[in-house]
Amino acid sequence: MSDPNPSPVNPAVNTAQDIVKVLEDILVPIAENAIIAAVPELGLPIVKQITEAIEEALADKLTALAQTGVSFTVIDTQVTIEKWTISQVLANLIEAEKTGDPNAIKKAIQDYADANSKLVSASGSLKH
Repeated sequence: MSDPNPSPVNPAVNTAQDIVKVLEDILVPIAENAIIAAVPELGLPIVKQITEAIEEALADKLTALAQTGVSFTVIDTQVTIEKWTISQVLANLIEAEKTGDPNAIKKAIQDYADANSKLVSASGSLKH
């Protein structure tokens, strides 16, 4: 059975979060090696297992925080672009109304409605 209220989907946010995870996968081993180089005793078998568990837990928490920050940045950028677009199409609508051309007004109204719709989905609220 499909979920009647699926979660919002924002491909740009998903991609940004994936990139943060890839960075974690690259940086954690580098950090582990640097720690062991600085304190060789932490590389001993049992000690290493404990330190790796701690490092992984910290990395997971830091990655989650970074993913949240990146998500907000992406969404803020998307919303800013859509707000700018609305300003432009609103100016076009005002100009169309000044001309009195019913076809231009109709098109400008549709463009304005489309821009508003895009703003709503720019926040990740587009349902798939």
